[in-house]
Amino acid sequence: MPSDKSNDEKIVSRAFGQRLREIRKDRGFRGLKEFADLLGNKYCFSAISRREAGGLKIDFEYLNDFCAALKLTPEETDALMTSARIHVIQPKSRLVESVSEWSRITLNAKVHQIYTVDIFDYYLRTFAYACTLLRLHNFAGDVENSARLRVENAASSLKDPLKSFRIICHENALYMPIGSIDVMLEQLKLLLDFQDEPNVEFRILPRGSVLSVPIDLAFDIVDNTYCICENRLDLSIADDPVTIARFQSDFDTIWNNSVIGIRRNQVLQNAIEYYKKRREAFPIAEPFDPFGGLKAAERAGKFGRNLGVKSVRKIIRGGKRSR
Repeated sequence: MPSDKSNDEKIVSRAFGQRLREIRKDRGFRGLKEFADLLGNKYCFSAISRREAGGLKIDFEYLNDFCAALKLTPEETDALMTSARIHVIQPKSRLVESVSEWSRITLNAKVHQIYTVDIFDYYLRTFAYACTLLRLHNFAGDVENSARLRVENAASSLKDPLKSFRIICHENALYMPIGSIDVMLEQLKLLLDFQDEPNVEFRILPRGSVLSVPIDLAFDIVDNTYCICENRLDLSIADDPVTIARFQSDFDTIWNNSVIGIRRNQVLQNAIEYYKKRREAFPIAEPFDPFGGLKAAERAGKFGRNLGVKSVRKIIRGGKRSR
């Protein structure tokens, strides 16, 4: 189980307090005085009540005592502590901690549903594509070694029969050049050769799709318990059932309107042909443009293919970043 936060970290959440109340009652301690006795009277029953009502901040010392007193299993304790860390992170928009927490959540995930908008997901990247993304984000460590480990871990996860993946990317991601043309061609060919399995499916949402749900923000859902959504400033993690249900409904709508099989491969083949024509037209390496830029999209239009320049322009100017 991950180590808990220091004692100065506290949760301010009525919903989280309500969750503690439900756990306490489910364990048979309906009376607050009885529960205070179980805690060795370290906390008076009125303080316990205020914590559960959201009127008093909850620290991790209290949570440790709470879990020990009720004899929660390691799995139950870990789930509660994860929820607590999420509530600590969210009010402060701490990007690094959000990414770290999400990595912990996904490590042992059984069901992972992913929708990306402008890049390919972690589980579908080539080594060169992964390296380029790390350099884009000024990764401080060994870029090549880290990229290699990520690609190997992703491949291992996809082969795990106990895990299930449903992955969607918007067609715009195919035309967001990350690195050189060769990097993109290698990446697209990997996706063209991708073999769907009963527990792993990959789909593409075609450009021009008009849906009743938002399609301009990337998000993941893990085990129908946690959801992470990318916005222009940070990553937001949620674990409340109402939010999860809403994102699940959105994902199902996007999934049902995305293409697979022959239609997916045709979309990929069109993108491959675009990059081949671009290389013929610009044999000298173009200046590195990590997020495609407007000129690339506008040049693509000269090849007689509508790349949805307005969509590309909106994403680039919005400053979206990769996960």
